[in-house]
Amino acid sequence: RSVIVISNSSPLINFGALGRLDILQTLYGSLFIPEAVYHEIVVAGRHYPGAAEIKQAAWIIPKPVANRAAVAALHDLGRGEAEAIMLAVEHPGSLVILDDRQGRGVAIHLGLNVIGTLGVLLIAKRKGLIQSLAIAIDHLQTRLGFRITADLKAKVLREVGE
Repeated sequence: RSVIVISNSSPLINFGALGRLDILQTLYGSLFIPEAVYHEIVVAGRHYPGAAEIKQAAWIIPKPVANRAAVAALHDLGRGEAEAIMLAVEHPGSLVILDDRQGRGVAIHLGLNVIGTLGVLLIAKRKGLIQSLAIAIDHLQTRLGFRITADLKAKVLREVGE
């Protein structure tokens, strides 16, 4: 649990939509979120699933990014992604939870440890924190338009015996 974990907006919104922010707390203890992510969910996105819980959660800690120039250099990414990636760069050895394909590519290129919503759900299923990975994925697809290829969905469900 001593690894610093940083999350972008979409994974928080996804777990909020599932009503299962507790999974992130159980697996990681606490999360850092960059100020842009906090603003995106709690201020601008008050209507997002889980926004009120995220605002109240003492274990979700907003953190400023020191290197503003580096964030600006990642202008092709959303502000939240850029800040999450730079916050991870500023905390070597951390884990960053990112779903955005382009953001993941940049993070991996920078040598960061990256996981997405699906990877976290896979861990949660293996640890018995959720009963059905298929139901969780279906819920995210219907409620939030979560994008996953049929092949990847079949592969991860096979991995957990569903």
